[in-house]
Amino acid sequence: MEPEPIEHLRKQMHAPGQVADKIVSIESTLNSIRDHLSAAASKRGPSKAQPREDAGKTLVTEEQTYERLLRALEDMKTQIEDRVRPVAEQVVQAEVERLRYLSEHHKNALEQCLTQIDRSILGCRDHVNAYREKRSDLMMLNQRLAKLGAEPVPFPEQIPVANVEELIRARVEGLATEGKI
Repeated sequence: MEPEPIEHLRKQMHAPGQVADKIVSIESTLNSIRDHLSAAASKRGPSKAQPREDAGKTLVTEEQTYERLLRALEDMKTQIEDRVRPVAEQVVQAEVERLRYLSEHHKNALEQCLTQIDRSILGCRDHVNAYREKRSDLMMLNQRLAKLGAEPVPFPEQIPVANVEELIRARVEGLATEGKI
């Protein structure tokens, strides 16, 4: 569903005065037309072409027509309140529920991302510890090779920091410098 129509419907629901104002405006227009016709009929007075009785009947018929229109407007107003408003409320409520579901879905996805980031950071810590152990093992092996007169194995890059936070920061900066992130 498009958010604009739903928002418009929600605003219309919470502004019942607007619908009532429009109906009052239509009623006013109908009343002014009826008054105008009544005034015109009374100004005409009896004429030779149309007897006074026929003019009165026409005026009564026109007034009845306008009364029926006014009643129809009132019926429409009642129907709007009785039928349209509950449907509009249901549509708005359905949209609220849909948006809440989507929000919950996105919130859960964000929580999963953070959980994965945390796992990755903890994994980095485990790799740092493994790196330090293997580096220590390599140092001992190189010492033994040197005692035997053999060339030592070259060391890979050394981690110059003491804690995991500094290591991660240094590695991120290094990757950024290399243009990898």
